[in-house]
Amino acid sequence: MKVSAGIAGVLILCVLAALAGLTAGINLNPQATVKFVPDWGSAADWVAGIGTLAAVVLALKVRIEDMHSQKEQLEALTYGILNIGQGTSAMGLEVTSKGRLPVRITGIYLGSRREPKIWAFDNYLIDSSALPVRLEFGDKIDFRFTPELKGLVRKAEINDMAPIQRADMMLFIETTLGGTQIPLDLTYFPS
Repeated sequence: MKVSAGIAGVLILCVLAALAGLTAGINLNPQATVKFVPDWGSAADWVAGIGTLAAVVLALKVRIEDMHSQKEQLEALTYGILNIGQGTSAMGLEVTSKGRLPVRITGIYLGSRREPKIWAFDNYLIDSSALPVRLEFGDKIDFRFTPELKGLVRKAEINDMAPIQRADMMLFIETTLGGTQIPLDLTYFPS
């Protein structure tokens, strides 16, 4: 909003400077005005011009705000699943679409803030056919992961190539237009 107000201010200043230059040129060199005498119009012309400019600025402002509201917006929450056979526990991920645009989730990854896609979680889903999935506004989906996911988190901590500190671990939910990162709740992954 500040940017559009700044641009409008600069445009108005340029128009006023041009008109001031024209007026100064006519007043300082009156013999040149025989061939060209500007008609600046009536007050109604000026009011109409200013109103038109204001309408254009408002239309641009509304369009920019509309573009920002049409982004994919996901809300994600991790939760624990107890007693998945043999008394083991695992993790679940609930994802809700909050934006006006539909969202297509294509992958779930373990990573860090700097490198969001290091390890794919897709192989650890209980329902391996869950991805890709399309969510409309307000739709929810639950992803449930196998207990073997704990091994992947331990592997990520001790990886020689790119170890991830436990505090930096993030879940990255990949979509066709980008993705969403959330902190990994480590209560389900005791060290």
